[in-house]
Amino acid sequence: MARDLLSSLPAPLLLHILLKLPDLKALYAAILSSPHLLAVSQLNARLLFKTIIRRTLSDDEAKLMLLYMGLHVAKSGRLLDQSVRELESDDWRLDADTGSTLDAVLRDMPTAIVFRTIAQAVRIYDLAHIILRAKLDYLTTLRYARLADTNFRYDRGIPLSRQRPESVPLEIPSRLQEPSWIEENCAVRALWLLAIRCRTSKAVNMDDKLSWINDDVAEMEASLRYGPTLLPHGSSGDTEQKPHDIDSILRPYPIFHPPYHEGIIAPMISTPCFSRSPVLKPTSSESTKAWQQESLHLCRENDMMRFLRASTHRPDSPLQIHDSSVFARLGFTCWDRWRVSEEVELRKIPRCNGHEPSDSRRSLRGEAVGFGYSDEWFRLLKVYECEEQREKDGWVREWNV
Repeated sequence: MARDLLSSLPAPLLLHILLKLPDLKALYAAILSSPHLLAVSQLNARLLFKTIIRRTLSDDEAKLMLLYMGLHVAKSGRLLDQSVRELESDDWRLDADTGSTLDAVLRDMPTAIVFRTIAQAVRIYDLAHIILRAKLDYLTTLRYARLADTNFRYDRGIPLSRQRPESVPLEIPSRLQEPSWIEENCAVRALWLLAIRCRTSKAVNMDDKLSWINDDVAEMEASLRYGPTLLPHGSSGDTEQKPHDIDSILRPYPIFHPPYHEGIIAPMISTPCFSRSPVLKPTSSESTKAWQQESLHLCRENDMMRFLRASTHRPDSPLQIHDSSVFARLGFTCWDRWRVSEEVELRKIPRCNGHEPSDSRRSLRGEAVGFGYSDEWFRLLKVYECEEQREKDGWVREWNV
């Protein structure tokens, strides 16, 4: 048995080390790594949890995590309903001063629930990254195209079937960059809502009380049930979808020591991905404001999804499709402005205070930065047609397990 090298250190020094950890994933790893760190964590669970989330999370981000904790100690549907109303109020604060909401929630919180929330947070971080990474890798397998004639305009008076402008290939990177802070937080928020729904579904119907439910939640739910992207069917030719149980997938990672222990049965990951910590929020700048990479935009509907939904109803748009869920499956409920404008080049660069953010990729290729609505619709249409063709070829949305 390996010797615990931390056993010779005094408890105050171990507590100081734990308080300096950068995020909840690091705290979870520390709890599992040493019985002595576990013992110090048990004695100071609320202090550690409070210190770390104050340093790493905004009020809005912490709201769902604390609601999850509160619902575990509520014993009745009335208390569950009351907890939701309180946590939807506008007076949420993580301040250190007397009377802060965080202190009020944690004051009498059992250590077991604090540990469970830490384990749940780590699992949600891992699930969010795995789902987004799978969607990004899938995007690179699609065929992209742009208009050969940048002056072409779709004519609303002519059927789309007769408007077949010439295209040229649009090259995107073979591996897209890792999920950004805004993308990961959109997925994390959605997964926390699903975890809360799983917790409350048997006690009281909360669907009409959770005002944050949106396209992100619907897409994350489908990704957990069936998989984040289309996959070719197996050699048996069986394409029947076999949905997975979300409750078992979202079950927290176990902590193999008292006070909390729970097994896990899930079709995806069964051990934490310690190689990756949650993405840190970028420092505020003109660039982050232009790309909407700030906390202010986490609760808003994604610009890209709103554009796609509106485009399906415009008479001059080629995206006149009955179901835009294909774009959700491709991740457009989560992708930020930078991703769709700069890296995959499917949308125009947004303007902020009359100025456009820098555009390095296209400038290096010597291409014009801007493109019109027709080109924007054309690029999205080609992606949609590629995805639609794969479904006709037998691809299905199912976890490859």
